[in-house]
Amino acid sequence: MTANRTNTMTARTRIAITQVSLLVGATAANADFLGLEVESTPVDQSSWNESDHRDLYTVSIYARFDADDDELKAIWGNSDDTLVIRTSDPDGFYQEHASGAHRNTSLDIPVNAPSEVAADSFITIGARNQQDNVLQTMAMDYASFNEEGELFCGGASGVWFTGPSAEQGIAGNNPDNRVLIGQFTMARFATLDGQMNLAWFSGGQYEQQSSVALFARAGTCIEDVSGADGQVDSADLLHLLAAYGQWGSDVDVNGDEVVDAEDVRALLGAWGQCD
Repeated sequence: MTANRTNTMTARTRIAITQVSLLVGATAANADFLGLEVESTPVDQSSWNESDHRDLYTVSIYARFDADDDELKAIWGNSDDTLVIRTSDPDGFYQEHASGAHRNTSLDIPVNAPSEVAADSFITIGARNQQDNVLQTMAMDYASFNEEGELFCGGASGVWFTGPSAEQGIAGNNPDNRVLIGQFTMARFATLDGQMNLAWFSGGQYEQQSSVALFARAGTCIEDVSGADGQVDSADLLHLLAAYGQWGSDVDVNGDEVVDAEDVRALLGAWGQCD
């Protein structure tokens, strides 16, 4: 399987890549927190005891840092700074339920788990399974995450974090200074969107950034707004024009919250096969 990666900035911008398209928005740029990165990998179900009916992609979200000693400590949401991560997949996030368990965090993924369990959807800081994992959570509500394809912390506060002596959130302990914060498996062409709030230490100083926005389309580039065939063509142009003037639409290509002439221009500029 081939993974595809893109770097993103903390300014509100949208970038197309082969497997996933990503929008990252932030209130301010930080030299230590470089932004979010997304890596999307097709899921091989050939060895599964019970395969899923969807063409699944595992979408991993990373926080990228500048210095080796930068340390991600927490991701949170509350009434002032909402956290939401959701998918347009009508079947929600993939979760392996054959064993009767709900796996919501990396602490729920056993070491050497079978591939259908390893592909489960979960939140984390720097770990994909239970090995040397000291992740902690507080007041997280997973009901909609398990059943409706949405993780939400708004009116009530929720947080996942690591303690003072934890090392899994240290940038230098993770490849390319990228700290994994969540893995979400869904159908190809489904969207992943929302926003989150991050806190970290840089040079011994506490830093945080609120309302970091995320938008991704699994398995294709973001200009493929019809989400049908991995290329940008007349079907996508018609789909975009049908949403012209709408606010907050998934068809918004450039991330300014409205579908307008700038989105048409961006789509035409990406005409052809997704790279």
